[in-house]
Amino acid sequence: QWIKSRYKNTRIFRKQYNCFLLQCKGDLCVKYTNPVKKKLENKYRGVKNSDFSIICSNCIGGVLYHYLGKEFLSPTINLWLMKGDFIKLCCDLKKYMSLDLQFIDTEYNYPVAMCGDIKIYFNHDHDENEAAKKWYRRRERINYDNLCTTATE
Repeated sequence: QWIKSRYKNTRIFRKQYNCFLLQCKGDLCVKYTNPVKKKLENKYRGVKNSDFSIICSNCIGGVLYHYLGKEFLSPTINLWLMKGDFIKLCCDLKKYMSLDLQFIDTEYNYPVAMCGDIKIYFNHDHDENEAAKKWYRRRERINYDNLCTTATE
């Protein structure tokens, strides 16, 4: 069920316990749910807009890029952020993208880093070097003129 939001170009999708917020810019607006994976692949394979950056709060950005067959143009792939940290990141994206990562010790068995005052959980990376290498490489690819932000609850 799609719910209209009070924010321009923003839609909220609710299904059971998942809530996807999709904000669209340009000619890309992606709808995603697990049961419609095949429909998504078929519908968006031919998207002409190929240089968009998906800034996301969890792994969904990588899934969307993969299904669309597009290059990862975002550092927020295969990681997750807490809701408040994600909002801070989106509100001042250029500032946070200019900062270096500082890896910290945690109880998790994957790398966790601070980027300024936000904590980033690299749950799909095996070590700090791998996480940092991907982060720095992908942050250079961001297209600030064509962003799509996605957050989940």
